[in-house]
Amino acid sequence: MYFNSKHSFPISIKKYGIKADYVAGFSLGEYSALVAADVLSFEDAVKIVALRGSLMQNSFKEGNHGMAAVIGLDLDEVKEIVERAQQEEFLSIANLNCPKQTVIAGHIRTLEVAKELVENKKENL
Repeated sequence: MYFNSKHSFPISIKKYGIKADYVAGFSLGEYSALVAADVLSFEDAVKIVALRGSLMQNSFKEGNHGMAAVIGLDLDEVKEIVERAQQEEFLSIANLNCPKQTVIAGHIRTLEVAKELVENKKENL
């Protein structure tokens, strides 16, 4: 389990009396950081992560939506692709992972159009 592996290091160092002065996390790592900082118990964090996963899974029950990471293009390029790919179906920027990695989410058909636009853009760089 991803959450469990991220959490094992803080548990390991606590056994030896080592406490971090600062903690940080990204996405699921945020919960590990909260546990490491003694803000949440491990049990509560597991419950929250399970609820988060369930809510995300059930947000689009039809099964015709998805996500994709666009790697190698900057945010402005991805914004342009999202605008061009949107037709009648939904597509949006969902997450900014780092300057050259942006997650987009929306209808499968629109994601397929965006994928083609990304590939064309990369070929012309």
